[in-house]
Order: sequence, then C-alpha cells, then structure tokens
Amino acid sequence: MSIGTVSRRSTASALRPLAAARRPAPHGVGFALFLLVNLVLFTRPTDFLPGLIGFELYQYLILTCLLVSFPAILQYLQEPSLEQKPIDLFVMWLLLAAFLSHVAQAALDRAVSEAFAMFKIVLYYMLFVSLVLNGARLRAFTGWLVLFASLVALLGILDFHEQLGFLPNGKLPRLKNEFGMEAVEDKTRMYGPGIFQDPNDIAALIGSTFVLLLGRLQDKRSGPLRYLWLLPLGVLAYGLYLSQSRGGMLAIAAGLGVLFTLRFGLGRGLLVSLLLAPLVGAFLAMRQADLSSHHDSGQTRIQLWNEGLVMFRANPLFGVGVNEYQVHAGQVAHNSYLHAFGEMGFFGGVPFFAAFYLALEGMIGLYRPVSQGAGKPLPPVIQDEDLAQVGPYVFAALVTYMVSMFTLTLNYLVPTYAFLGMAAVMVRRASTWPPRKPTLFSVNLVGRMAIYSVVYLVFMFLVVRAFFRP
Repeated sequence: MSIGTVSRRSTASALRPLAAARRPAPHGVGFALFLLVNLVLFTRPTDFLPGLIGFELYQYLILTCLLVSFPAILQYLQEPSLEQKPIDLFVMWLLLAAFLSHVAQAALDRAVSEAFAMFKIVLYYMLFVSLVLNGARLRAFTGWLVLFASLVALLGILDFHEQLGFLPNGKLPRLKNEFGMEAVEDKTRMYGPGIFQDPNDIAALIGSTFVLLLGRLQDKRSGPLRYLWLLPLGVLAYGLYLSQSRGGMLAIAAGLGVLFTLRFGLGRGLLVSLLLAPLVGAFLAMRQADLSSHHDSGQTRIQLWNEGLVMFRANPLFGVGVNEYQVHAGQVAHNSYLHAFGEMGFFGGVPFFAAFYLALEGMIGLYRPVSQGAGKPLPPVIQDEDLAQVGPYVFAALVTYMVSMFTLTLNYLVPTYAFLGMAAVMVRRASTWPPRKPTLFSVNLVGRMAIYSVVYLVFMFLVVRAFFRP
C-alpha cells in the first residue's frame, strides 16, 4: 500500500464524524411511511391480490405520508435556499410543462388531468428529498429498494414458470390495449407486475438495483450478515437473464464500468471491464447478444426516434402533449429524453434533460480529483461515512438507469424519480474536503442546459440519419 493511500484514508477517517455522535434524524414516522409507499409502488399488490384488486392503496398511503411529512417538506424548501437545489427546481418545472403541453393543443381537460398525474410524480420526488436527509437514511433506502426490486423480480420469475396458482387465472395481469385486449406476450421472456409489465422496464429496475446490492455486499460494517444479500443477488441475476433485455445488458455493463473505474482508476477500470465483457456476454446470451441496429427491434426504435424528431420540429415549444407520443407514432419513443422533447417540446424537454444531466454531473464532481498546490490531484473526501460508502453504488445505479432511459420510455414511472432522488440526495448532502462549489439555479444554468439539449437533439438527428432504413 502506498503512502498516498494511507494518508488519504487517514484524512478520511479524521474528517468523518463518529457514528456514536450522530443525532437521530427527524421525521422518522414519515420515512417509515415513505418506505411503505415504495413497497406498494413497486410490487403493486392491488393489481393482482384477491381482496385488494382495484383498491387505491398507493394514493391513500402517499397522501397519509404527505400529511405526516408536510413539515419535512417545508423545512427542506426553506434550508438554505431554492437556488441551491437546481435538480429539484427542474423537476418542479415539469409540472408546468405537462400542463402547457396540452394547453398549447387547446385541450384544457387533458391539461388538468396530465398536470395532476405529473403532480403525483413531483410529490413523490419532494417526499424523497425531504425525508431521505442523510447518509444513514439513503443507505437504508437503498437496502429496502433492493428488497422491493427482488420481490418484483421473484414475482416475475414465478409468473414465467407458471407458479402463481393462488392468483386469479394463475398469472400476473397484463396491460390491456385500447380495445380491452391484453398485449401480445413473448413466452420466452419474463414480465413483471404492475408498472414493470414490459421485460425491458423490469430489466432497467433489476440492473440498477443489482449494482446497489453490490454495495451492501461490500459493506463490511454488517459483518457476516452481509452475505445474506447473496440471496436477492441470485434472484436479480436470474430475473435479468429471463428478461432477455439487450438494453438491460448494456445498462448494467455501463454501471459496472463506473464501479470498476471508481475502484481501480480509469485505465485499470477499463481493462477490468474489457476482461469481464466476454463473461457478461456469455451470461446474457441469445437474444440479448444481438445489438445490431438492423435487427427488427433496433430498427423499430430508430424509426420511432425519427417520429419524435418530426413531432419536435412540428411543435418545438410545447410539444404534442404528454402521453400523446403513442397516438402520433403508434408506440412510445423508446428513448426517454427524446420522448420528453416530443411530448413537451423545448419547454419541457430541457428541464427533464437538465435534471438527469445535473445529477450525473454532480455525481462526477464528488469523485473528480482536485489539485492541491503542486501535489498530485486527489479525489475529494466525503465526510459522512454512510454517504462515502453508498456513493459509488448510487453513482453506478444512476448511470445504469440513465443508459436504460436511452432505449426505453420511463418518463412517467415514479421509480425513475427514485433513482434521480438518490443522486440528488448525494449531490445535496455529501460534504467533501476540499469543499465543492455548488451548482446554483440561474439564467446562465438554464441557458447552459438549453445548449446541451440542442447538442443532444443534433446527436439524435445524426444517429437517425445514419441508421434509419425506410
């Protein structure tokens, strides 16, 4: 071990407060209710359990959580100032964007209903950042999220193997189209419950929580008990295999690449990633190994992206309206960022893009080496022990989910804002030494995000031009 490594670890130990000196975090009841909200959100028992079918359990729980936690939200909004919370402000902006996307089409009734749906998403996000207010809470949330995702994967696995005889019809219910018929089901792929009924959507959840689970296995503070996490690890790995998702394969490879880079450095991290790539490809074989844009699925996505660019050109300011992409193109965009620009125009696409861009930029900033005088640049030291431990895995989970968003439409799924919320908490709460300069919400920041959005749209235009086949 080098002297520099010892010095860095010694500094980190000196800077981080002792666990015994911590005060209990406030709003514990609200946080417990929020965990219950997430359990119901992810597993959706009211969709398939007899006696609960049709019961609006999630709405009752989140309203109860809001009533109990309203002081927490007020406290969060007041400390220290909103301009220091740019990610939160961009998420709030989406509420107005959803409303105006239909007002611009002279559809006031749709404007109100879609704005209310977006309000519920924003409410979830605000509860998240208000209640997950320190490293211990974030670490606890990641553990519960892994368990919820494992339960979702287990339900999908049992459904795939037809082992749900206690449910009506012996299987999980499927989404129905506008004619009241269930969507076509591929018998070779696993489907999940509720909002994860698309194999690719459940793969995005599994891949993102898989890297979080690796963090629990690496946390030696739990002692031998940490090896119990091998059980959900097996469930998630098998579920990912059954999903047969090519996008899921790419996303988890990106997340693991982030972990290797943070652990071994850029050069050695890339080398380890290259060495493990054949193993990942072998494990996720068959359909997942075919990544060609000329494959039917790949070409369909290219054509849908082209439709999104056409919608944006026709309605550049406010878009065609939230949840109208499928009406115009026959399917959703299969690209969350382009979907936002198509449905909400530049006014809504920029804040959606900006929220995730700033989350990613903030996470990179937590680990970007800082020069101190003439010495070798060193990574900042995260002073909170829990945030320091969970940070790399939150970073990897965010990257995994953001890569999934490039081939999936996840804009209006509440879990999308759980992964965004985790990163926002890290960026907001992780104090470092040397201290970082915070990103403030300003006209200049909005302008910078608008420029980056244009760059992204140009990139998508070039991709479509290169691979589109009529």
